[in-house]
Amino acid sequence: MSVNNPTVPSGNGDNLNQFPVVTVGQQVQITNGSQASPNTVPSPAMKVSRTLGLLSTQVNGDGAEQAAAIVGIATDSPSNQVQPVGVWGGATGTGAQVGLYGSAIQNTAAAATAAVGMFSKGIANAASTRAQGIQITAYNSTGTDHNYNDAGGPFTTAAWIYPSGANKVGTALVITSPSGTPKFDVGIHFPGAGGGATATADITSASTATNCLLITGARSGTQSAIAIGAGAGGISIGSGVLQASTALLSIVAPNSAARPLMTFGSSVNNQSYSAYFRNSAGLHELAIGSGALLTGGSASGGDAFWIVSTATKAFHVGGTISTIAVNQANQLMFFNSGTFVSRQTMGTATAAATYGVNEQTMLQAVYNAVRNVGLGT
Repeated sequence: MSVNNPTVPSGNGDNLNQFPVVTVGQQVQITNGSQASPNTVPSPAMKVSRTLGLLSTQVNGDGAEQAAAIVGIATDSPSNQVQPVGVWGGATGTGAQVGLYGSAIQNTAAAATAAVGMFSKGIANAASTRAQGIQITAYNSTGTDHNYNDAGGPFTTAAWIYPSGANKVGTALVITSPSGTPKFDVGIHFPGAGGGATATADITSASTATNCLLITGARSGTQSAIAIGAGAGGISIGSGVLQASTALLSIVAPNSAARPLMTFGSSVNNQSYSAYFRNSAGLHELAIGSGALLTGGSASGGDAFWIVSTATKAFHVGGTISTIAVNQANQLMFFNSGTFVSRQTMGTATAAATYGVNEQTMLQAVYNAVRNVGLGT
């Protein structure tokens, strides 16, 4: 049927409009039920059914338009100043409303296919044009700001995803490129314009899943599984705030014993593991070894090491001054004496039963060694 005449009314009921603008169907208008006399028949006001037997050679691309039961297409002209809308769905009332509902069911398994309840695609065909596959917004004009409510569900939300059925559903959201090309530059992004769209947190999790975040993709070299840019803030564990404004990592212990509070390395593998502490002037390495990382260390592993890796630099221990220091040349300094010294030469001697020149020489050597390393003045 082709309708070319002005409005052809059908049915008897209210002409519904969701926004404060009254519209009327130009070619066909169907009304069914009113507030005074609502429709009570459990059937749609209009239904279109189509059973397909098309061959893939009969359609172009994915055949979406050729295989549709209903097609709505709107386009613009050079004088148009608003966005064309192909199909619009709206619902209003006092209970639950659904403006647009899509459902697909796959009754027989078929390779590389799935039932897709709704498919949306945006296409950019020329340089400087833009495309969005789907755009979602939530509108709150209640006069009250809504916060996220984990216990009772969100009052207002742009997208609510939940599983259905008797069995576990595989994934809630998948971002993929099966052949590897093309790619998205960024999978999920929260723009920072105007301070961003989120007030409390970009992502929250109150679930009890085995892992809140699980990363399994292989990376190499300096690639990061998690990267935080300079100036983006630090990581706080055990508290919602950093314990110091300059901290990049803050671990806050609970009000109970925590031994250990942190773990590094492995309880099953006997390998060398280390942590680097460095700046542009020096490098220090804290390590546990599977062998002798320093001469004299255990060859069977398990010894701990603090290794001064940069010439002329030292490892210092103290309260307000450097009480004990070891430099990269394997020299010692005590009590910030200002001089690093090597192992002191005492000579080979044996004290006699009575004090004499030999014993005086031995005692003087000890006295000199104590002063040389800074243990005494």
